[in-house]
Amino acid sequence: MKNKHNLNFYKNYQYYVLLIFILLSIFVLSFRLNSVMPGLSNIELGTLRQNLTFNYLIHNPLNLIINLIRFMVIHILHTQSIFRLRLANLILGYLSIMVFFLALKFWYGNKTALLGIGMFISSPWVINVSRIATNDVQSLFGISLLLLISGLLRKKFKSPIIYIVINFILSILIFIPGLIWFVLVLIIFQRKDFHFGLKSQNKFSLPFYIILSILSLPLLVIYLIKSSQNILNFLGLSLKHINIISKLKDLGLAIDHSFLFGPNNPSLWLGRYPILNIFGLVCVIIGIYFYILHFKNNNSKLLFSILIIGLVLLALNKSNSLSLSLPTIYFFIATGISYLLQIWLKLFPINPLARSIGIILIIILISLSVLLNTRQYFVAFANNPRSRSSFEIRLKD
Repeated sequence: MKNKHNLNFYKNYQYYVLLIFILLSIFVLSFRLNSVMPGLSNIELGTLRQNLTFNYLIHNPLNLIINLIRFMVIHILHTQSIFRLRLANLILGYLSIMVFFLALKFWYGNKTALLGIGMFISSPWVINVSRIATNDVQSLFGISLLLLISGLLRKKFKSPIIYIVINFILSILIFIPGLIWFVLVLIIFQRKDFHFGLKSQNKFSLPFYIILSILSLPLLVIYLIKSSQNILNFLGLSLKHINIISKLKDLGLAIDHSFLFGPNNPSLWLGRYPILNIFGLVCVIIGIYFYILHFKNNNSKLLFSILIIGLVLLALNKSNSLSLSLPTIYFFIATGISYLLQIWLKLFPINPLARSIGIILIIILISLSVLLNTRQYFVAFANNPRSRSSFEIRLKD
């Protein structure tokens, strides 16, 4: 009986670890949401001044997901406060973490998902965009959800309802500026999976499949025909200062901001502090190396395509968010950690002590990385004079 109890404990250890990460994400994202900084930042003014009504959402459907959450928050919490203003981002931040974990799970399994989610939760970028009233977290959520949909499609579920829901979600995700490019790439690389989903429909489910796939299109078309600027906003592009040399420099900056040094924006980042710590940078290099080795695999091509599109959009339009590239980068990190552990276990296929040491070292490195990242936001960023001065707008809470 005792051995059976121990077996069940080790078999279900992942659920205890997952519970720890859930509690960690709740604490990290919500801790002193309205008081870590002295007030609102200048980039939050646009959100503060939005007159979110149902009519506004219909005529301005871009950023529909986060604006719809804000609309519901406004009608539930009637008292204006910093907490209310940032609550929509907090909700979407939680959802991004959950979706990212599920994406890793459906791509690689529970172990890789548990190895990678701690890094994602503690990312200073993820923490910040989930706690500040901008639209950046929406792109984080959108790319993470696309990665989850990719993993779900490969499972080839027999239920037609799943494919109906997937198509409806995709029709909503395209309202995030620039996400249309990622959706198209997903459809191209997994066209066989989409075809399987279509074939799985029966005479009762097919009408729902078609209707929910195009339900939001009239709303989008009406918005796009209003002006050429609306089309550019939808595509995540900008025609200002078109110059090949400057755009190549911007592409270099996009790569720099995504992998090396964060954007020099005191409201979103701590000076020129590295976007990834040493452990994260090493793991992302290992993860990229792994996918280069398996480049013939469709999954590798899809991930690299999503990353490249994100970097190109960042280069073409400086208004785009770094969130377009971060989920893919953390996918590489999770893969790198898993691959590193796999190499260690192959070196010691029998020796239980050596195998345990390798696992413990990985856990220690992840734990130290989580501690370093959270301190970067709650200690270094929160107490940096330049960052604090960018949150100078007072709003009675």
